[in-house]
Amino acid sequence: MRPLELDLGVIAQAAGSARLHVGATDVIVGVEVGSPSSSAPNQGRLQVAVEFSPCASPVYQGRFGEKYGEQIAAAIESSLVPGCRGGPAGSSGVGGSPPASGLDLARLCILSGKTAWLLSVDALVLNDDGNVAGAVEVVTDAAGEEEIELDDSPGAAWRLDVSGVPLLVTSSQVGSQVVADLTAAEERCASASAHVAMKNVQQARKLGSQTFVCPHGGVRRAVSSKARAVSRQAQVVRAQAVSQAVTEKVANGVSAAAPGISTFDMSGDISKTVLGIILGGGAGTRLYPLTKKRAKPAVPLGANYRLIDIPVSNCLNSNITKIYCLTQFNSASLNRHLSQAYNSSVGGFSNARGFVEVLAASQSNANKSWFQGTADAVRQYMWLFEEAVREGVEDFLILSGDHLYRMDYRDFVRKHRESGAAITIAALPCAEKEASAFGLMKIDQDGRVVEFAEKPKGDALLKMKVDTSILGVDPATAASKPFIASMGIYVMSAKALRELLLNRMPGANDFGNEVIPGAKDAGFKVQAYAFDGYWEDIGTVEAFYNANLALADPTKAQFSFYDKDAPIYTMSRFLPPSKVLDADVSMSIIGDGCVIKAGSKINNSIIGIRSLVGSDCIIDSAMMMGADYYETLEECEFVPGCLPMGVGDGSIVRRAIIDKNARIGPKCQIINKDGVKEANREEQGFVIKDGIVVVIKDSNIPAGTII
Repeated sequence: MRPLELDLGVIAQAAGSARLHVGATDVIVGVEVGSPSSSAPNQGRLQVAVEFSPCASPVYQGRFGEKYGEQIAAAIESSLVPGCRGGPAGSSGVGGSPPASGLDLARLCILSGKTAWLLSVDALVLNDDGNVAGAVEVVTDAAGEEEIELDDSPGAAWRLDVSGVPLLVTSSQVGSQVVADLTAAEERCASASAHVAMKNVQQARKLGSQTFVCPHGGVRRAVSSKARAVSRQAQVVRAQAVSQAVTEKVANGVSAAAPGISTFDMSGDISKTVLGIILGGGAGTRLYPLTKKRAKPAVPLGANYRLIDIPVSNCLNSNITKIYCLTQFNSASLNRHLSQAYNSSVGGFSNARGFVEVLAASQSNANKSWFQGTADAVRQYMWLFEEAVREGVEDFLILSGDHLYRMDYRDFVRKHRESGAAITIAALPCAEKEASAFGLMKIDQDGRVVEFAEKPKGDALLKMKVDTSILGVDPATAASKPFIASMGIYVMSAKALRELLLNRMPGANDFGNEVIPGAKDAGFKVQAYAFDGYWEDIGTVEAFYNANLALADPTKAQFSFYDKDAPIYTMSRFLPPSKVLDADVSMSIIGDGCVIKAGSKINNSIIGIRSLVGSDCIIDSAMMMGADYYETLEECEFVPGCLPMGVGDGSIVRRAIIDKNARIGPKCQIINKDGVKEANREEQGFVIKDGIVVVIKDSNIPAGTII
């Protein structure tokens, strides 16, 4: 077992309380004393509630945390009182006799008919680094051992007798080994786990049949009637066995991971060996004016989110918890969002040394220039990244901040390491009309990149045409998409990246144009990783607009925020539910805290947080980004025209993007009446790009305006 640190009496208001650290797992419990029920005046009662703080891990936000808490509570109750909530029938004793192990409810009575241990156990998991169920039960037992005073009489103190309570042991199978007290990283290596109530080595009680969902790596933890790998003698192997197996990449001769487990998980903890680097991009001219007052990764997405939430969430879901975001333009809102949504006080999301931080461009005595490109941005902070290398980081995962996709980076990293490559590029097939916007490559049968060209045009583009069936796509897809495009997502070994940026190419500024072709020509192994999921570059206004509206259209949606296995995280804003007052809403996504008034019609649109849509409005194929705050009527009086934020009564918005805090007066028409493709009317508060009207952030559109 890992070291245990126990503190008693940590909650002043509780009859008994305790806090337990098992390694990095941190649990606090309070228990209460009250009056017994009239139907059982000589018995106590048991009720267990287990809650997970969102700070324990991002996977516990929402319904998953509730379900997992209920499952652990059921296991604790079955361990404390056999036959209670899911335990084997009849295990609480024969003919009223006490159970063979566990608590006898009659022993919970303190004063007959007056006082009893209700054992209303409220457990809060502050940090989860594995073996939560065992930790909750141990700290529950300890909380009940506090002496409580019944009155002022000398010696009138009582404590809960937990001498017969078995120890709840979570044992897990890794290869052919059975291991107890696993850390979160070790749990990801397990093919199955069982909760077993043990009073001594010779006695182990089954807790019934139930399926648990493990929060670490999506492994299903079966609590079966056979207790899986744990025998009746409950042989428990030292936890160090997992570490030894990991180091040797062998668990008792079993080299392959169990079904459903990534073999990468057997080679170490990815959270310690991979550093995520998100490139915030340049000035964001393609997305302008959405980037006029914010960095590109901070642009709102899908009603509640921002673009940066996509790569950060993919990292966290892949257990990559050390993340930097490099930016140099308008980084204030990005920094604010990251610090509030992914605060390091969260504990690094199951890794006590995790973080999500912005690295803004800065000048120094050694370097007096701003970032000159993607590679130069990484080079300028190489001194910081080398500190991570000294702490065990082996590879850098380099990501873009303006892509919409969902990827498990663990498989990406595993393939990179298996191939022995210096650089691995995520790639996918691409049609000719889109190909010139991407880096294109040719690969051999082993996936090694033999030729690379960044955004080629004309004859150079045609030279990069290949048979993309080599990526494993069907013949029809290969025919329609004859190019292999780089997604701008790379895994680079730390040693290779340092050598390339500091020694071989100290003047190279861009990964696509210079570093990758140069690395290939210099003999470094550059590998392609075929990605077969949905991916969209939303770096232009048109692509951004189309990708957002597709989220609300079931006939077009290829990306969904409603994925319980790989959720997209964002800032917790604690907004009220949206209010729809006799309005017609179809095929749309409504963010938190919105008010949509009577008579309005909304179709195929994204309505962002705190949006106000007035009466009798038409919002069709539009994106409203919402507002940063609510305002009162008194505050509106200081605005020209006294316009509130949002869309005024009787207005029409069609094929448009309304940026945050914009004020559109009553009876306006934002419809691109003349079908203009491009227009710059910033002084009037809007721009037209690709035929899409973009109302600029904080702009005022007077009542009756027609665009």
